[in-house]
Amino acid sequence: MDPLISEWVELLVGASQSVQREASPGPKLEGWLNDGGFQAVSCRRIVVPFGTWPEDPALRDIGSIHMGQTLFGLEGFSLRLMCDVLGWTVDEVKAYLERLTKVFLTQRSHLYMY
Repeated sequence: MDPLISEWVELLVGASQSVQREASPGPKLEGWLNDGGFQAVSCRRIVVPFGTWPEDPALRDIGSIHMGQTLFGLEGFSLRLMCDVLGWTVDEVKAYLERLTKVFLTQRSHLYMY
């Protein structure tokens, strides 16, 4: 994975944790639902690719959608945490995200999340 992507993830996770927000809620969802009174909850861990690298056409479509929605929301969720929590200026974040977007669009690694 590109170092800029790793840095961005670490920045957002750290900022989220510092304001007591869960940056990666997936593994906790089943417990939260059970604690909320839901019954017979079951969860399944699936791989969601980022980008169009998978050979399987269905996974390629999912990866394309995942990348599109990430890039579409990138500024919104990054600005909030990086400005309000980490103290960056809007201009600093926007310049950083321009570089990050270029890396995402040219990334050769097979990125995915669960």
